[in-house]
Amino acid sequence: MNKKTAFAVFQDGQTIKIAQVSLIDTEIVLEKVDKTTLSYPFYMKENKEMMEMFKASAEMGLESSLEEMIESYEKIQQEEALSGKNDLQDLLLKFPITDGLLSLNTIDQNIISNNYDSSFSKANITKKINREMLSNEEIKEKNFYSCYLVNEDQEIHASIHQGQIELFEAIKDIAKRTNLPIKFSHVNSNEITIIKFITDNYSFKENEFVLLLYIGIEIKIGLVMKGNNFVSSFHIDIIDNEPNVIRNSVFSKVILEQERLGLPISQNLLLAGEDFFINEETLNFFKVRTESLDLNFLTEFSNLNIDSSLQKVINEKNICEFLIPIQMAIDSLLNRHTIRFQTTNLIPNTLDNLKVSLKSNWKSFLLLLFIAYFLSTNIFSFVMNKSEKNQKEKQLEVLKINIEDKAKVNNKISVQIEQTKSSSIKISKNIDIINSLTGDKNQWRKILKVLSDGFSKYQTSWIESISEKNNGFYITAYTSKRKNITNIANLFDAGKIERIEQTEIVGKRMWLFNIQFEFPNIKNNMKEEN
Repeated sequence: MNKKTAFAVFQDGQTIKIAQVSLIDTEIVLEKVDKTTLSYPFYMKENKEMMEMFKASAEMGLESSLEEMIESYEKIQQEEALSGKNDLQDLLLKFPITDGLLSLNTIDQNIISNNYDSSFSKANITKKINREMLSNEEIKEKNFYSCYLVNEDQEIHASIHQGQIELFEAIKDIAKRTNLPIKFSHVNSNEITIIKFITDNYSFKENEFVLLLYIGIEIKIGLVMKGNNFVSSFHIDIIDNEPNVIRNSVFSKVILEQERLGLPISQNLLLAGEDFFINEETLNFFKVRTESLDLNFLTEFSNLNIDSSLQKVINEKNICEFLIPIQMAIDSLLNRHTIRFQTTNLIPNTLDNLKVSLKSNWKSFLLLLFIAYFLSTNIFSFVMNKSEKNQKEKQLEVLKINIEDKAKVNNKISVQIEQTKSSSIKISKNIDIINSLTGDKNQWRKILKVLSDGFSKYQTSWIESISEKNNGFYITAYTSKRKNITNIANLFDAGKIERIEQTEIVGKRMWLFNIQFEFPNIKNNMKEEN
C-alpha cells in the first residue's frame, strides 16, 4: 500500500480547524477532522482605545506611570498570546503532524486583490502587482507576499498579503519549541481555495453564473464565477450574530453586488460555512427570495472518500464547515498549487526549502523496494515499533512541558489580575468624572474621530455635511465606490442608509448618499476605533 498524507490548518477568528487527508494508492480519504476555540488570540493585538485610556489616566495623576501601565498590559497580552498558542499546540498534537505536508489559510482582511487582462506577461506580472498595489515604503520593507491565478480565458487575478502571516509564525514557533520537524506545503487565501473547490467538483455551463457564499465566524465571503472562471469577490461585514439578521444582511449584500455588477449572480447559489448558517431555515430563506437554478449546500467532494471511523461524525451538513481545510489538504496531496494555480502560494520565500514535492521518482521507487524487503522480515516490525514508541515518548514529553507552561501562565495571570484590579477601579472612576465634565462634547469628539478614521480608510470618500437630527446625527457624503457606503453605514450601530444617488464629478462617476445614525452610547456601544 502506497500512502501519502497531508494536513491543513484553517483559522477563522479564534476558531482553529484541522483536516487530515491521505492518498492511499489512488484513493483520496478523509481520515480525521478536529477543531478548537482558542482561549486568546496567539498574537498580540493593538488596542488603541486601551492605550488612550492609559494616557488619560496618567494625565489624571494616578499612582502608576503611563510606562508602567503599558508594560503591565503588554505583559498580560504576551501571556494571553502564549495561552492561545498552547491551545493551538494541543490541537496540532492530536494529529501525526510530522507524517505529511502542512498547509494553512490566511486572514482575508490582510489581503488586497486586483484583476488584470491577458496583455501582461506572466514574467512581469509580479512586479506589476507589487508596483500598483503597494507603496514604495511597503515594497522596501518586503513585509508582504504576493501570488496570482490565471483563468482559462487568461485573465489574471492577483492577491497580496500584507504583514506577517500570524498562523504561520505561530506554528513555526511551536515546531521550534517542541522540536517537531513540520514540513510546510503552501499558504493560500480562502477565496483561492474555494475557487479550486468549485473547479474540482462542479461543472457549470460556460455562460452560467455561480455565486458561492461562505459564512463563517469571522470569514464571510461571496465569490462570483462564470462557468469555471473567477469574476469577482466581496466580503460581507456583519456585526450581529443572530441567524435571521445574518441571513438578511447576506441577502442585502448579494442584491447590492448583483446591481453593481449588472450580472445575474444568483443564477446558481451554493452555500457553505458554520451550522448557524448551513441549515434548512437558510435554504428556505433564499428559495423564497431568489430564482436560483441550483440552490444547495457545498457538499460534493467528487473524489473524496470518508474513513469509516468518521462517518458518524461527518455528514452532508457539517462537511461544509470543514470545506476549506479539506480542500487545502487535497491540494497538497495532488500538488495542485504547482499546476494551473502554480503561483497561488503565499508562503514566505525564506521557507521554500521546506516545501516537499510529492511526485514519485526513481529514488522513491527504490525506497519502496527497500521497504518491501524489510516487510518480509521481523526487523521492519521491530524498527516501526521502536519508532512509534519514540514518537509517543516525545509527545508525552511535549505534553508535560505544555502543562507546566500553562500552570506558569495561569499563576502569572492571577498575579497580574490582582495587581491591576485597584488601577482598573481608579481608571473607571476617573472616566466617569471625565464623562460628567465633558458630556455631549466628549460624545461628538468620539463621533468625529470614528468618522475621520473611517473616511481615511475608505479613500475617495468625503463628507459634504453633518448635522444633528432626530436624537442622532445625519451625514451627506460622496464616494467613488458604492461598496464604501455599506462600510461607512457600519461605522456605528444602527446606521440607516436613506438615499443613494449616482452623479458625476469632473467626468467621473460618483455616489451621493445620506446616512442617519443614532447617537452612540459612549460607555457601552462605541465600536473599537481602528
